[in-house]
Amino acid sequence: MSPARSMPPSAAIFACYFDGPITLRGNPPKGGSNPTVARALVIVDEAGGTLEVRGGTEQLLPLVRPSAPSPLPTPWPTVAALAPTAIFATSRTSPIASAEIVALLTTKGVPSRIRLPAARLLLYNATDIDLLAIDDPAIRGAAIYRYPSVAAAKAAFHLDAIQNPAHGTVTYMARPHFIGLGDTIVSFATDDEAIAARIIAALTQP
Repeated sequence: MSPARSMPPSAAIFACYFDGPITLRGNPPKGGSNPTVARALVIVDEAGGTLEVRGGTEQLLPLVRPSAPSPLPTPWPTVAALAPTAIFATSRTSPIASAEIVALLTTKGVPSRIRLPAARLLLYNATDIDLLAIDDPAIRGAAIYRYPSVAAAKAAFHLDAIQNPAHGTVTYMARPHFIGLGDTIVSFATDDEAIAARIIAALTQP
């Protein structure tokens, strides 16, 4: 039974689709391996908490709204018109811990914290991920993608899926932003340019 069934009827939930291949990190049985899926569906609540994670094929997980009134799949809007914001913090040439990223944001008046993901959906060639909860209602999701080195993060930052998100397979609920920072890429989505500017300044200005 989906955890969403225990929520009030008026509560909002969000369906986040990620196209892969995506490796779902979990606790496989001894001798087993983590499954790789073509598409992942993550259901989150208004606070950004993960309610449910599903993996499968594009046919098994069609792009539909969680409460679509029609039995036919209702596609999410495309992001072709969205102009991406991708900034690399050249002042940071050493690895950075997720706790330090949280401290940088909080010090600049953007309270944040790390949330443990129910499943690790690795995009953009990342080797690990931390979910970043930013205490602002205009933020529609944030994550810290981790890489084995600063050089690896810099290479991933130049992927077409980051520089031109409309060319990729991820559909965003708001304008996507990417910040290359040390051995990480911080990703967040918002249509509020004021909060976006504060986050970018907090993470890129020495």
